[in-house]
Amino acid sequence: MSAKEKTQVLEKVEASPGSKRKVLSELGVSKSDCYRWRARRRQGSLEDRRHPGPSWNRLSPQEECVVLEVALEQTGLSSRQLAAWITDNKSFQSQSPLYIGC
Repeated sequence: MSAKEKTQVLEKVEASPGSKRKVLSELGVSKSDCYRWRARRRQGSLEDRRHPGPSWNRLSPQEECVVLEVALEQTGLSSRQLAAWITDNKSFQSQSPLYIGC
């Protein structure tokens, strides 16, 4: 939804004499979206925000490769046990040649 459309929704909700929940329901907008848009409008912009870089908790391709290799080797481990095994036995701190060539 564009910033202009968000502004129109907020104006309709604020101008309605009845239940805001009912107006939001008719417009197909959740309450949480409405409240978030109101807060962002006070801050100055309703434009969608883009995240500048990769997620902080995403595995690198090399780490993902190691996880898949270990999972195929250690098929008897649960996901929790597998995570503990990788934490204890593999190091993701440095990008050593161990990870290259997956």
